[in-house]
Amino acid sequence: MPRAPVALHLLTAFAVSACSGREARDAGAPAPEAAPPAKDAGARAVQPDGPVGPVSGLASTAACPGKQPSARDGDADGISDTIEADNARLGQAHLRTGRCDADPSRSVGKPFGGSLPEGVNLPDNGEGYKHSPGGDPVDSDDWSVLAMVQCVEAVGQRLRPQGRELGVTDLSKRGGGRFVPHKSHQNGVDADMRYPRLDKKNLPLDLKRDPDRYDRDATLALFKLFGEICKVDVIFADLTRVGFDDGDVPGVRIAHVAGHSNHFHLRLAPEVTP
Repeated sequence: MPRAPVALHLLTAFAVSACSGREARDAGAPAPEAAPPAKDAGARAVQPDGPVGPVSGLASTAACPGKQPSARDGDADGISDTIEADNARLGQAHLRTGRCDADPSRSVGKPFGGSLPEGVNLPDNGEGYKHSPGGDPVDSDDWSVLAMVQCVEAVGQRLRPQGRELGVTDLSKRGGGRFVPHKSHQNGVDADMRYPRLDKKNLPLDLKRDPDRYDRDATLALFKLFGEICKVDVIFADLTRVGFDDGDVPGVRIAHVAGHSNHFHLRLAPEVTP
């Protein structure tokens, strides 16, 4: 049966992640986050080597006709070989290298009460980013819609020349659903990331406990980069400590939520698939 593609539009193709669940526990349980729009989440594919565009249709057994392969995307389907190989390793039959794959993502419901029937795994080590599972089993907390995986991948590629690495922790569980201790993270559109540090190390940072290591300018630039590359719904952060306000990042809504001094929370905008 063909899967209904989902579409989270990412704009044209910088260092993050919330503390993992473990880091978030150290800071205490986060307060409830703003309720998302009542729509199913969609996904729209970002091509790291080219323009943003939708990927539609069923997976075939050949490279995409009429498209130009690249070093990162040998089958020219807009999904990097790294993502395809990692998901094939985990038994994801809908993603393979050497053929034209469609976006397999299927996200249902809301971040606070949804599921991820068809998710994509974020490779733990990528170009300019690293996922840290913390105390969770490997490959158990890093599932999302393809749009989020490609967002992390594209931002990491922009950070790497700066000597930075995006720090990513909790996304969603495989299949989605309740993810303790989070109130959201249920349908593949949420990701926790670490605040950038002055020493450029991808290590945990709590703005409340260790503010002298915090890089305010790099964080502001990172939030702007997310706005350029990804279709952001909202970024939850500790606005009493980050050093800038909601209006300082054009086109990106930033909301203050208690319990986010040791990470920020990126949520992609849901869209209804036609």
